[in-house]
Amino acid sequence: MNKGSILKLNHTHPDVAKHLWIVFQQSYQVEADLIGAKEFPPLKRMVSDLQSSSTVFYGYMKNELLAGVVELNHIKDQLEICSLVVSPDFFRQGIASQLMDFALKTFNHELCVVETAAANVPAIKLYEKLGFIRSKCWITPAQIEKLKLIRDLRVSP
Repeated sequence: MNKGSILKLNHTHPDVAKHLWIVFQQSYQVEADLIGAKEFPPLKRMVSDLQSSSTVFYGYMKNELLAGVVELNHIKDQLEICSLVVSPDFFRQGIASQLMDFALKTFNHELCVVETAAANVPAIKLYEKLGFIRSKCWITPAQIEKLKLIRDLRVSP
């Protein structure tokens, strides 16, 4: 099996932003279906929103295709995982795990946060496997139950 590579993406470039948008749409449609969301805000994100974002995007490239993306934001002394998406064509190949491993090792923040739908069991299992713990649960205006998970290396288990 051809191992992929992780590259920083120039999301301000129109072609790169379009490829990002396609992967986001594909992945988030699967998540919306999984959690039964009639209205799913991430699907409303436009190419222009990606281009103007202040976050950083890293893409998992496989066979010259964008297979997955992790979107990161550095807030003071913490790393925020804003998005973690994988194209359905590349599901079950460990790409999300590799992107998360890359983000956690590369940026080495003691505090890392991520949010996902409480019904997104595959994502929650991945985050918990990486040492994240459930921190907070709430209902969004779109009536989606969300879960915040944290990985805090400043406290001993």
